[in-house]
Amino acid sequence: MWFRVEETNLSSLVTTAYLIIRTPAGAEVDRLDLTSTGNMIGSFTLSPGSGWRLDLYINATYTGTAWFKVGVYVSQSTETPRP
Repeated sequence: MWFRVEETNLSSLVTTAYLIIRTPAGAEVDRLDLTSTGNMIGSFTLSPGSGWRLDLYINATYTGTAWFKVGVYVSQSTETPRP
């Protein structure tokens, strides 16, 4: 499993913005910087019956409409998603 920022306008509105990947127990595994299109993290293995916790952290500096789109890529192979 891979996570990739597909679209975002956060760079002009925030100082930091992350999608944080955690184990079910809460330990941080990795974090995706949401401020730039194309940023990607992975690969993560998700077994049947297991899961990940996703936390969102945003430190806003301006007012406005902020948005982002994150793609989740899942494959049974070890192939990396293409940009």
